[in-house]
Amino acid sequence: MRSTLVAGAFLGIAYMSSLAAQQLIPGRPGIEDFTGRIILFVIDDLNLDFRDTPRIRTLVKKMGGQLVRDGDLFAVVSTGSSSIDLDLTSDLTHMDDAVNRITGQGLRPQDMIQPSAFSEIVRRAHVTSRMMLEQLQRLDGTQNHPKAVVLISNGWDLDRRADADVANELNDVAQLSTRTNATFYTVDPRGLGAGGQRAGQVDPNEWAPHLRVEQDNMRTLAERTGGVAIVNADDYNRTIERINAMSNH
Repeated sequence: MRSTLVAGAFLGIAYMSSLAAQQLIPGRPGIEDFTGRIILFVIDDLNLDFRDTPRIRTLVKKMGGQLVRDGDLFAVVSTGSSSIDLDLTSDLTHMDDAVNRITGQGLRPQDMIQPSAFSEIVRRAHVTSRMMLEQLQRLDGTQNHPKAVVLISNGWDLDRRADADVANELNDVAQLSTRTNATFYTVDPRGLGAGGQRAGQVDPNEWAPHLRVEQDNMRTLAERTGGVAIVNADDYNRTIERINAMSNH
């Protein structure tokens, strides 16, 4: 049975530009001008289904409008070729352009369950995990500002034995998250259709354990950083309310 402890390390956080990073450093221009949260929307398009693209765009746009409040800064980044790298800003007019570029690029369910796909799953995970570590390092030194990292992803079907580096990366992520006052809120945009709809494309007996590991990894990642995972849920308003309630501190 696959362990879910380490797979959560593969948080898909893309590299934020150096300009955005500089805005976060105390003493630099901009850091004194806000008193709220830093909200980072991470679109893990490497691990999102193409067919869910309209649903994901709707979700992210709605989250931006309801999560970002006066005094907050937000950014939007992607892990794949959607190539979203919106620097920290308080101007929500920039959200639409970022949302319109979102395109799911994950492996197809019928391909993902094949043993031959495992090396590609690992490769994608390492790309995003390395980016994630770089991003957290750039947030170091801003502990006085709470950070909500909203990860939109299907999760990862990996265990700790996949690669020795995985365990090391997870340890680094957990430590940096604590040090930078960052909390992850992981959201599976497939909602209640994550099982039934995909099971129609593959053998349900093969898909069920795959889905369970993916979602367990999302839960583990969120819980280790003090956040919450939202899976098997279609009510976007309730999702946003939970994140807002937990990140307002």
